[in-house]
Formats: sequence, C-alpha cells, structure tokens
Amino acid sequence: ANWYEAHWEEMEPVTETKRKALLAYKASPCPSTLKALRATSKNSQQTARHCTKAYWLNLCSSIQTAADAGDARGMYKGIKKAIGPKTTKIAPLKSRIGKVITDQEKQLLRWVKYYLELYATQNIVTDTTLDTILDLPVMEELDTPPTLDELSKVTDCLACGNAPGSNGILPEVLKNGKLVVVGRATIDMIFSVRQLQEKSREQQMPLYIAFIDLTKAFDLVSRSGLFRLLQKIGCSPQLLAVVTSFHDNIHSTVVIFFSMLLHYAFKDCREGVYIYTRADGKLFNIARLHAKTKVTEILIHDMLFANDAALTTHTEDGLQQLVNCFSYACKKFGLTISLKKTKVMAQKKDSPPTIAIDGYNLECVENFTYLGSIIINSLSIDMEINGRIAKAATVMARLNQRVWNNTKPTVKTKLPFYKACVFSTLLYSSETWTTHLRHEKKLNSFHVRCLRRILPILWQDKVPNTEVLESAGIRSMSAILSEKHLRWLGHVRRMGPSRIPRDLLYSKLAEGSRQIGRP
Repeated sequence: ANWYEAHWEEMEPVTETKRKALLAYKASPCPSTLKALRATSKNSQQTARHCTKAYWLNLCSSIQTAADAGDARGMYKGIKKAIGPKTTKIAPLKSRIGKVITDQEKQLLRWVKYYLELYATQNIVTDTTLDTILDLPVMEELDTPPTLDELSKVTDCLACGNAPGSNGILPEVLKNGKLVVVGRATIDMIFSVRQLQEKSREQQMPLYIAFIDLTKAFDLVSRSGLFRLLQKIGCSPQLLAVVTSFHDNIHSTVVIFFSMLLHYAFKDCREGVYIYTRADGKLFNIARLHAKTKVTEILIHDMLFANDAALTTHTEDGLQQLVNCFSYACKKFGLTISLKKTKVMAQKKDSPPTIAIDGYNLECVENFTYLGSIIINSLSIDMEINGRIAKAATVMARLNQRVWNNTKPTVKTKLPFYKACVFSTLLYSSETWTTHLRHEKKLNSFHVRCLRRILPILWQDKVPNTEVLESAGIRSMSAILSEKHLRWLGHVRRMGPSRIPRDLLYSKLAEGSRQIGRP
C-alpha cells in the first residue's frame, strides 16, 4: 500500500519484530512466546493505524491546498494518487489501412512510423510574419538576477487573508513556502464566457462563439520562431540564451507564442464584443455605466487559456471574419486547426450559423465542454450539475476500497478526505454558476448521501439532514456555494484593470438594451 511505502522507516522495524515473534512462537509454542507475539501484534496494529492516519491526512492537506489555490493539476494529481493504480486498458493497435497488429515488434515499428510522420514536417514561422511584428525595446534589466534576500523580502510583504491573486496561490502559501508562481486558473476564462452569455441575454443581443482546437499545439510549436518572437518582444540576450538552452522542456514560454499568434491574427480586426466598463462605484449600480466620463470601451474577441481559445462576436459574418483571421495566423505560425474538434455555438438564434475554414463547415453545437465546464447556449446549468455529480460519484465509488471501507482511517480522517477529493470534483467551476433552488437541492441531496455513507448513518435510523451535517461538521450546499461566490467576487474585484474577468464583471455591452423586468 502507498501508506506503507511512505512510512517504511516506521513500519519496517515493527513488522520485522512481529515476524521474529511469530517464528519464535512456531518454533516453541508456550505462554511466554504467545504473550510476546500478542504484544508485537498489538504494537504493529497501533503503528499501522497511526501511519495510515498520517498518510491520508497529509494527502488530504495537499489536495485541499491545491483546490483552494485553483491548482486543478495538483488537485487531480492528488486524487489519482488517492484512488490508486487502475487497471491498464490495452486497445488494439491498427495499421494505416485499419488492420489489427498483434506482433509486438511490428507494433513498435508502427509507433515509430507514426511519430516520424507526425514530426517529419518542421513548422516554420515565416520571415514576413515576424517582420510585421513591432520590435519592443530590449529589457536589459532582465539579465540582472534577483537575489534570494530580495525575493524573500518581496514575498514577506504580501498581505495575508486575501483571496488568491492571478497566480491562483494563497498569500499564506507563498509566504510560508516561497513557492514558484504558477499560471492563472481555468475559472477565469469559464467565468468570462458565462458573463458574456449572461450579458448578451440581458441586453437581448445574439452571441456567436467559436471554440478553436489546435492539432498537437504544444508539440508542433516552431522552436526557432518561438525564440525569435521572444527577441521581438524585448527579451534580453543573456536571458534568451538561457531559455534557448532549456528549449527541450520549455512550457511557460509557449504560452507567449500563442499570445503573439492572437495578437498577430487580430491586430487589424475590429470584430468582436464591445463593452463599456467602469470599476469604481457599486457593482449593482448600472447607472454609473451610462456616464460620459470614466467609462472605458473595450473590445473582446478572444479568450485564451494555454492553447484553448474561444472567439466571440455578435454577428455571424463577424465570427467568420475572426475565424478567417485566426486560420490565416495559424498558417503563418506553422500550426494546424483541428477541424473536427473545432465547434461553433450560437445564442439567441433560431437557425445555426454557417462558419467554414478552408471550405470545411464547422459543426454548430448546443453545448460544449470548455476547460472542463459545460457551456450551453440556453445558459442552463442542468447538464453541468448532472455532469459534476456523476464525476464526484465516480470518485466516491473508486475510493470505496481504499478509504471508505478501510477500517484503519477513522471517520475524522475520512471527512477531510471527502472534502478534498469528492467536494473539489463536485464544485469545480461552481464560482461561475447561476444556481436555482432545484440545483442546490440536487447538490445537497448528493452531499448528504455521501456523508451518510461515510459516518455511517442508515436511512432506517431516521436521522434528519440537519443532524447529519452537524455530526460531520460541514455546512449545507447553499451556504458553501454562497461562500464560494462571495470569495470569487472578492478575488475578481482585486484583479488588475486589464484582466478580462474584472472588465466583464463591471461592464455592460456597448450594443443592445435591457427589457423591462427579469431577463
């Protein structure tokens, strides 16, 4: 078991002592050897329970920290570790003509041919494309490395008690651990898409969204073009040399590559969604957006997270123009759009739009899974709620043998594990939900059902839900969702002025008008 390996130094001596006592009893069965065997068995069981509890609590703490910081990768990595190894599924390998390959040597040769074909063509960013990008001044100060004292002083100046910033890490975690800053959370773009949908419905404007998928985006990025782009945006020579030397494992700079691609694609395009934004004043005071001063007009036509891009506009022709610009830029940057995986969604339109890339008509869908969250053109979250419950139930079931049915961890240990694994899966992107009473009842029903399974409390015991929540020391789903919404609003409020989620929260569409009454 994983807990045994993690506490090998503690478990190995007591296990060896128990083994020797067992051998001594078998060699000479008598009251003294039996007493020694029972004593060593008792000590072994106590040590095993202690190590098991410590292992699960440490794992719960790491998962919960990742979930609170918006680190989805770290959260799911911990959940997979908790679930344990799964059975490897072997799918038949086929040749190019569809024939199943059974010979192991031929299978290896097939994989060699596949990767040779995949990476045979070197994607190159054309010189013409690079020449059109404006050269920024070289930032020589980047060559001066910061000292550890400077880094420590800056980190210690962070204020505690605030929501995570753009890096998604709590200030307390940075101050105590001095961790490396990571990327922004996926919730930012999910929230932005839902805000655009809500505002378009509120102001009676159609909304067209194209979800772009790139073929092997991170694998097929032109390295030479990537380094030339870094030079274009002002990267100092010494830093560029360091980055180039580590090109085999460079991930963070690839994001710059996609950002420059979008900048090149839409630098002369004026299509998109225009909004009026103003961050001062109260959130629900719409009158402040009608002022002639202090209001900023912003154009939003793309929302990028890693290599997942969503293009937005109010007209079908406008979306076609955005797609054309993006497709043209991809060709110039040596990337390929996956036509089958790229989808189009239309809101407040009876007939589906006809959007094409190089003569291929993109599929128009009513729902799309964007960054792990289901986006629907009707703005309903019923499918999203059902999907989150299904995923959480799967995690709950896969933990049966290792956690819930395991007698070594106590109930006090299992409850934090439930909050870290099942809860984090259930409430992923819940900050962006607009819930109704039926949604909260459905989530609360699943929530209480899981707690009854852990405590354990049978339905024959006739214990009301309020007592179940009180026994577990966990609040109801309505209270938890309200807290997550308020914390998220505070986080968005503290974002920088150029962040898309903040601009959309404090804004209205430049076109359209609200109807009287509820939207």
